Amino acid sequence: MKDKKICVYTCITGDYDNLQELQEIEKMDYYCFTNNYNIKSNTWKVIYIEDSKLSNIQLARKIKILEHPIVNEYDIAVWIDGSIRFDRSIIEFITEYLREEDVFSAFKHSSRNNIKEECYECIRMRKEKKNNIRRILSFYEKENYDFNNGLIESGVYIKRPKNEKVIETMNLWFQMILKYSHRDQLSFNYCISKTKMPVHWINLKIFDNDWFSCNLHSNEKNISSYRVYFDDNKEYNIDYDFSDKFECKNGKYYINLKVPHTSEKTVVELSKIPYIELNSIKVNNIKKLKIHYFNSQRIGDKVIFLNENPAFEIYNKLKKDTELRIELKMNILKERDVINRLYNYLLSLEENNIRLQEVNDNYQSEIRHVKEENKYISNQIDEIKNRKIWKLINYYDKIHK
Repeated sequence: MKDKKICVYTCITGDYDNLQELQEIEKMDYYCFTNNYNIKSNTWKVIYIEDSKLSNIQLARKIKILEHPIVNEYDIAVWIDGSIRFDRSIIEFITEYLREEDVFSAFKHSSRNNIKEECYECIRMRKEKKNNIRRILSFYEKENYDFNNGLIESGVYIKRPKNEKVIETMNLWFQMILKYSHRDQLSFNYCISKTKMPVHWINLKIFDNDWFSCNLHSNEKNISSYRVYFDDNKEYNIDYDFSDKFECKNGKYYINLKVPHTSEKTVVELSKIPYIELNSIKVNNIKKLKIHYFNSQRIGDKVIFLNENPAFEIYNKLKKDTELRIELKMNILKERDVINRLYNYLLSLEENNIRLQEVNDNYQSEIRHVKEENKYISNQIDEIKNRKIWKLINYYDKIHK
């Protein structure tokens, strides 16, 4: 390892990620390629790039997969996503997981092994368009590709950039990304099945290990998009899943869809932004809505979503071909506003609890008073019954009967 020329590289395009500063500087080179001129660093060598023919995502994938001419000069290159920060020695990581005979070391997907399931997850998470997913799945079916051929989790990997098999595989991988989908994990395992590039699979979970930590990618900045899934309580169906931009008018957000099949549960996911406050909701002309809100706190007639996955389910039955129109009045709160509202809400609950306790105490006092009155009356009755006159009354009453 001592005589090897090593580099670590990442790429951030647009404002998708924030560059993570290095915790430890070792004897290697560190490159951050970016088209964001606001990115500066004390530990990375920042290199600004441009390619007007590619989108931000495609440009990031180009650097990640085909590298940059600078990276291609190294014997070993470590790719890390912009969201990754190493907490331990990168040299030790390379020594541990890139053996002498290895040309490429990577992580297996921690949740799935099936490419079709991953494609559907990309739709559910709004990471890719349905048409692109349909095209790549159709291509794999024509290729008789085994959907259970495994999945890469490509946030970190090690490779030897000069190796011929690596070069061949990286070229095919990037072609697949340009042709079908920018989600690189959807095509890597297909590519290695074609080029026969050997991969040393690292037996760790990429988001749960001692080597590095991961910060979430930057969230959406505004309420702009939604996802609706018309659940039929069967297997996932791509034709029942819809993602689009909200129609916005007069401070309200609208979803307009035709119901694809009779559904008794409709899943609605909002923009992936924390602290959305939902002030009101209308669904067609339904008067009594049956809704369950996730990751939220209801305060009065408002609902605050407490993380970046705001979602709810509608349990009113919707018939096939119904023109569904959902009207949402909502806004984004700042974290301090959420804290203040929750704090005031808790205070109001405590005050209500005190008032209820007072009412309960008064109620208990009234009960005790009534019980005492009842006891007094009962004693009076017993006293009367024990008198001689009462016995005479009973005697004469029996005679007259």
